[in-house]
Amino acid sequence: MPAPTPPSADTQDGQTFSMRTVALEGGRVRIQVSGEIDIATSPELNAGLLRELLARHDVELDLTTVSFMDASALGTIIGARRRFERRDHSLLVSLRPESQPHRLLALTGILPILALDDGRSATNHR
Repeated sequence: MPAPTPPSADTQDGQTFSMRTVALEGGRVRIQVSGEIDIATSPELNAGLLRELLARHDVELDLTTVSFMDASALGTIIGARRRFERRDHSLLVSLRPESQPHRLLALTGILPILALDDGRSATNHR
């Protein structure tokens, strides 16, 4: 069973960040993130992803309600992708098309290397 995550924290801009972990079937968990992922909140997301990886869970990272991400969020997601891949676990990312996180991942060239919930990338699927 996933460890409970704190309900929310404030970002540098005062926006609320929240992260919730939900157990799914087959040893998977969904980490639902909302608000802004920035330098103030990326460490919390990183800790949540690492906790689930160490528990040997495959993760669905739901970013559909994230309104903003910065470079620290990119680093967290790329680092998590590498760690999950090295340990032969999957990290599936859900994004809302046309959202700021989607645009940021596309503009930086990171989007094609992520496994997306709509099947557009087979990278990191098991």
